[in-house]
Amino acid sequence: MDKSALSLAMGVIALPFVLLLFSLHTVMFNEQFYHEQFERNGAYEQWGEGTVNEVNTQLLQFYKHNTPIASEFFNDKEKSHLADVRSLYTFAKGIFYLSLAVLIISLLMVKERAQRAKMLIRGALLALGIILFVALLATTNFASSFTAFHKLAFTNENWMLNPETDKLITLSPESFFVAFVALILKNTILLSLLCLGIGKALRSRSVC
Repeated sequence: MDKSALSLAMGVIALPFVLLLFSLHTVMFNEQFYHEQFERNGAYEQWGEGTVNEVNTQLLQFYKHNTPIASEFFNDKEKSHLADVRSLYTFAKGIFYLSLAVLIISLLMVKERAQRAKMLIRGALLALGIILFVALLATTNFASSFTAFHKLAFTNENWMLNPETDKLITLSPESFFVAFVALILKNTILLSLLCLGIGKALRSRSVC
């Protein structure tokens, strides 16, 4: 495989990671999304809007900056799981920056406009294929897919929360995560279509 073909392949593979993980970041720190979900799942009614919003602000600061959660809203088991979630997010952020670097380098190494167009088009189509696969898994049986993800992503069982004793599971029930995943997929689809459009525009200009 020559250098140009290798760069093309690396860019095609990197693009879906960039789009998916960027979408994950934007949804994860979208405060409006949390407000809507807390309103729908009754969290505001159960614990009060001020309390829930303060806890959520601390939680997002913990994810973003590792700022300790000062509130006693969560018990030790929940805080341990939240620390695991932060570690997973930090890993995902590292993969995002690595994929972004690979994508940029690949675009710079491919000199021909037609090849750059091919990279964007193929990468966007690959991203859409991944989204379709995830969507099929989620719609077939979201609960089973969600459980399988937790078993794969975490090395302990702190994610197995009890609604009788753990507030986190009632703050973010299954419906929360269904909406969370759906919004990530929606955003990724829009970004993929944008890349597809840019790729096709580049391809048409290279032909002219």
